[in-house]
Amino acid sequence: MKKFAFPMERVLEYRTHLQKNEKTILMEMRFRHAVLCRERDRTEARLLSCGREREEKCRKGALVKEIEGFFPYMEGLRKQLESQEKAIRESQGRIDRQTQKVVEVNRDKRGMEILKEKQFGLYQALSRKESERAIEEYVTAEGISAARQ
Repeated sequence: MKKFAFPMERVLEYRTHLQKNEKTILMEMRFRHAVLCRERDRTEARLLSCGREREEKCRKGALVKEIEGFFPYMEGLRKQLESQEKAIRESQGRIDRQTQKVVEVNRDKRGMEILKEKQFGLYQALSRKESERAIEEYVTAEGISAARQ
């Protein structure tokens, strides 16, 4: 019997290629998301540090001009923090959409693998039947030749 050949092997290879690409894109997105989160955390830490420094100066009795200098800087940090939060939310949305793509590609690829497994099972069943038939023919032929002697 001829060797098993899956007629849709190229499609399965393509789906495997797609799966790897989509997973790579997802990993890159997650890396960028983590970078955004670290930047946000640093900005948040600077804002808290600035707030503590302002409070400390207030307690020590600093001049009003010195204390007023903190407000524009802190407001800038707050705006930066808001824009970073927005970027993080958008990034998470893109990650969620990409995750769905990966799930779909995995599902498609798995469907092709199941089809291949079924076709291979049919091939094995046919191969067994063919082997059984050949053995029966051999045994029958041997039995006939033994009976003639």
